[in-house]
Amino acid sequence: MFVRTNVDLPVDATSETTLIELGYKLNEKGQFVNFHTSNSTPSFFDFFVSDNENRNEENREKMHEAARTEVMKMLEKMGVKETFLWGEDGAEISNAKPTAPNVTILTTNLDELKAKKDVVVVIGDHNGDAGIWAYRHFLGEGGVDGGSAVGLVKKLKDVGLEGYLGKDFKKYVTEYEARHAFEKEYPTMAVKEEDVPGMIILNPGQLLYSPKKNKSMSYASWRARERPTALSASYVIDPISNRVAGHGTADEHIDTVLTHVVSNIVAPDAKLYVVCVSDGAERFVKWMDNAFEAEHLNPITHMTSAVVLMESTHEHKDIKSSEFVEKLAYLGRSWIKSDQPKGQLMNTPGGVKKIAYQSSDEQSDDGADSLADSVTSLQIDTAENLLKSVESVEAEGSVAGDQPVIVKKSTHNKPVKESYDYDAHTVSCPTFSAGIEDYGELIFPNVMEEVLAHFRHMALRSAAEARDEEIREGKEGEIQIGYQA
Repeated sequence: MFVRTNVDLPVDATSETTLIELGYKLNEKGQFVNFHTSNSTPSFFDFFVSDNENRNEENREKMHEAARTEVMKMLEKMGVKETFLWGEDGAEISNAKPTAPNVTILTTNLDELKAKKDVVVVIGDHNGDAGIWAYRHFLGEGGVDGGSAVGLVKKLKDVGLEGYLGKDFKKYVTEYEARHAFEKEYPTMAVKEEDVPGMIILNPGQLLYSPKKNKSMSYASWRARERPTALSASYVIDPISNRVAGHGTADEHIDTVLTHVVSNIVAPDAKLYVVCVSDGAERFVKWMDNAFEAEHLNPITHMTSAVVLMESTHEHKDIKSSEFVEKLAYLGRSWIKSDQPKGQLMNTPGGVKKIAYQSSDEQSDDGADSLADSVTSLQIDTAENLLKSVESVEAEGSVAGDQPVIVKKSTHNKPVKESYDYDAHTVSCPTFSAGIEDYGELIFPNVMEEVLAHFRHMALRSAAEARDEEIREGKEGEIQIGYQA
């Protein structure tokens, strides 16, 4: 019997680890292009560098790692960095990398995050890397701004949510004044650094821990690790040594972060604006549903001010909590792959299609005008053409999915409270076309402006509710709604 030794077997891969060594650079547009490419005809990353599949995967992972390193440098300069989770339950939080098994999430600097009134939370899918929305876009024309968290952080610098809307504002009493002043003046508002929303990016995709490298990674990164030889099998995943307590699966990771971590790194009165992608959306919906059904409510349930679902894989009929059904229909928006134009209304929750409010002329005189109730109507128009789309199908009596449009009138400028039998096949919140047909991971980069517009509208509604609460309590001091002079 003959046995071939490993002495003369081909080497697995080269040792290039930086962009330059791999032959790429960042151009002035923030795109990763071939080092010898011209500005007029950029050449992007090429996966096929060899006839050997392992070599191609390893080269891709080296490119991904080098590009991620560049992104982390940029994010750190903008105040977002890795936060390490470890310990017996996976809920120990550290700025410095521990020597014990750990996973990472991305957060605003923890000292600053604790002072933020508004926090954007991003939950990706189980295959992704934290802070990277879509590699095909990230390593292509989208570059760092279009394909990673860098672009989102830049946009948040110009976004003021409830922490911004709730202070130093002129007084507005009527719906007309508040709405039109906000819509006219918002683009020119100067947001102070202290009012810029914080950020938390969960990491359900990078949960395989390597003791040798002392880092967590995705399954794709694990498969692409350098092997002893080009013919060696990939590393075996040990269920004990290659997992981190509290983060063994994507579900466990999300549960640990939302149950034990978030409440320890944000202010108790912070408002959360949640973006969920693909099966990350399914897992978040499941977690929230269970939280609403639990005997003791998790603080996340009342801290959540807005929810956005990207190509969610959850089934609406599986949601058990009627309270969460109402909350998601009210606070949520969803975008899906479709051949329809971007922003086209595709479907809405059964029984809560559209809530109609009386005009200011029709309002009764039995008390102060309720700005919160009138601003609530804003939240239903959070993507381009939403009201237009609803109104266009109102006469026909149906929308995509052949569900009836239900319009309810109120007598005191409040939505009519009714018990609805939600159709088993309905959606959980107003759902729009992302104008994307092929790849779900491209949805978030393509609709980011619409997502932030939804967050702004929900922040305005929340600030208005706070103002109405002051009126109900008889406080005639500062009215916390309006726009900055």
